[in-house]
Amino acid sequence: MIDYISLALGHGLLAAAFLRLVMLDDLDVDPQVKAQKERARAERAAATNSGRASQKVRAQTAKAAAKAAAKAADQADADRSAS
Repeated sequence: MIDYISLALGHGLLAAAFLRLVMLDDLDVDPQVKAQKERARAERAAATNSGRASQKVRAQTAKAAAKAAAKAADQADADRSAS
C-alpha cells in the first residue's frame, strides 16, 4: 500500500511541477526573437509606406507629363492655326 501512495505522490508532484512550468507566460519568449520580429515589422511598415509614397510620386509624375503633353499639343495646334 505504501508503494502505491509514494508512487502517486511522486508522480503527482512531478505533474504539478510540469504544469506550473508549462503555464509560465515567458516560457516561449526569447528576447532576441521578439526584437527581430519588431524590427521586421517596422521594416515592413517602412517599406510599405515608401512603396505607397513612390506610387504617389509616379502617379503625380505621370499626371504632370500628361498635362505637359496636352499643353504641347495645344501649343502645336495653336501654331498651325496661326500659320
